[in-house]
Amino acid sequence: MTDRWIETRSGVRFSLSSPRPEDVRIEDVAHGLALLCRYNGQCDRFYSVAEHSVLCACLAKWCGESADMRMACLLHDAAEAYIGDFSGPLKDQLRDWGVPELDLLEDRMMLVVLQGLGLDRVYPLYTGDGGVVQRMDRAVFAGEEARIMASRGDWIPSDWPQPPSERDWIPTAMIGRDLGESWERAEAAFLRHYCDIRMEMDL
Repeated sequence: MTDRWIETRSGVRFSLSSPRPEDVRIEDVAHGLALLCRYNGQCDRFYSVAEHSVLCACLAKWCGESADMRMACLLHDAAEAYIGDFSGPLKDQLRDWGVPELDLLEDRMMLVVLQGLGLDRVYPLYTGDGGVVQRMDRAVFAGEEARIMASRGDWIPSDWPQPPSERDWIPTAMIGRDLGESWERAEAAFLRHYCDIRMEMDL
């Protein structure tokens, strides 16, 4: 069987055929997510997955969640650093067609990433519908839609969680109270939050 691999920013040949936890580098995760634009690039400015991830972790902190949960929120899209971002509607369409492979790939890659970072214990926090990670993700998503998408979020279901009206939970040093930070600053913020949260975890 041919090994399919990608080269990461740090020069690792990361296998997609047989991904290995020992090949995971948080610097590669941060760099990949910082240069990966959400919404298939269809937003009105460059907006990275890294910035979205940091906002999810910040909202979780504002809501009083544990360090473990905040780490889960920060890393909830970490697999995308290796396999790319697939839009929610595409994932839903594949499920409608009875194609579960993308879900399985994302789940497998997520577990490898967490194992590589020594964070296996947060893996169960991703299971189940309507959990904390999903609520944080949807609340930040709703705020993003309202500010960087053409529809301004007019289609968001009324029962979706909304971000707090107060802006205190958004780190001004990172985004200056606006979305669309440079990828370099988003990368640095992702790594800073990762290190800060990890120091709080009893590892």
